[in-house]
Amino acid sequence: MDPYPGFELSRLDFPLDDIASLPSYQLALVKYHPLAQPEHHLRAELYFVKRRVAASERGEEVGLEEARTRLRVLERARDALEQARREQRSRMKDAVVQTGGGDGLRAGEGVRQGSRGFFDPVSHPLPRPAVPARVSADSPSSYRPTPAR
Repeated sequence: MDPYPGFELSRLDFPLDDIASLPSYQLALVKYHPLAQPEHHLRAELYFVKRRVAASERGEEVGLEEARTRLRVLERARDALEQARREQRSRMKDAVVQTGGGDGLRAGEGVRQGSRGFFDPVSHPLPRPAVPARVSADSPSSYRPTPAR
């Protein structure tokens, strides 16, 4: 018998801005939230495991060592994620970002190092092919093969 009948029908439109305040059943559902990012998944799992550890310490649940081990792993993963985010933000501050205004690059314009150029093919007409002024008698277009004898 299913201890949680209809759990799959739970709403997934709860806010993700304060994961620590979500009830435990919503923490379990964060993985399936349509707007959840990996950071949300990690935080939800961290709070869920912390609650399991607290419940186990109160004698309400079995599996305390498993929960403590999981909590340590998740805290290390959170620390690594936060460090990576700090490093990424510092790299992004150093990067030069240029958005295209639709003007396109003109002939002879260079692109500065560290920026992206924008090329608009509509504003740059294709060069016209060179066409000879007239066709001479020696040109290949006037050549006609002689019939075989």
